[in-house]
Amino acid sequence: MKYFGFRISKVQTDNGSEFMGEFDKYLKEIGIEHYYSYPRTPKTNGNVERVIRTIEEELWFIEGIDYTIDHLNSLLEKYIEKYNFVRPHCSLGYRTPAEVAYGNSIKNSEVVL
Repeated sequence: MKYFGFRISKVQTDNGSEFMGEFDKYLKEIGIEHYYSYPRTPKTNGNVERVIRTIEEELWFIEGIDYTIDHLNSLLEKYIEKYNFVRPHCSLGYRTPAEVAYGNSIKNSEVVL
């Protein structure tokens, strides 16, 4: 919620075991509804699947080095900032997701990477 700047009331995930235990418990504790996509239907979550593919292609496969979890999380955090606030997307008319979500008032110079 700190990252997005607005309250999150619902989260949808696939049926992976990583979302069933502690993650689901945490969402319940903080009052966020948790929805699951139907099994074997990756197209229902196509936007998320595409982001994951892009991250794999642009970050993990390029890096290609073994890192610690903390270092990978740090790289991912920086990449997500770039992906949402700096990197223009063809599918969004060469605008960033932040520009689409918040309007053109967000400038690249306002983002600290």
